[in-house]
Amino acid sequence: MSLHYLAFRTLVHATESEEKVFEAMRFVTSLEELSRTEVQGHHGNAIVILEGEIKKSREIDGFFNRMDREALEEIIKSLDQRVDENCHIYFRLDKQEAYQGRIVLAGHEDFIQVRGNVKSYPKRRDSAMGSIREYLDSFIKNH
Repeated sequence: MSLHYLAFRTLVHATESEEKVFEAMRFVTSLEELSRTEVQGHHGNAIVILEGEIKKSREIDGFFNRMDREALEEIIKSLDQRVDENCHIYFRLDKQEAYQGRIVLAGHEDFIQVRGNVKSYPKRRDSAMGSIREYLDSFIKNH
């Protein structure tokens, strides 16, 4: 089992290079095109939202193949906090590390948000947690 999709979202603040953040998102998602939305922050500052989604199994597998082993292990250890009742999994990636070519979990507020929908039959949280644990374990064994 794997995931139906992985959705990625990040913010580009006025103090950041949109080009560099775009490159970080491209590295993480392997997408050539991303959705771009301009919004205004609470204090009137310009913010750009970049979003993308991958749905094909080989693209999702490719993402986890490139993920840092420690990140995979941390996700597995904390599945109870990461999987909701709708069988979605959530985690945050370090935006700066992604720009440097590494997929690792974020330990601060400068992140790329990731949400995935776990393939699970029956569609229950406990079943989804077992499915995603087994799926992610397969990538740890290949590292």
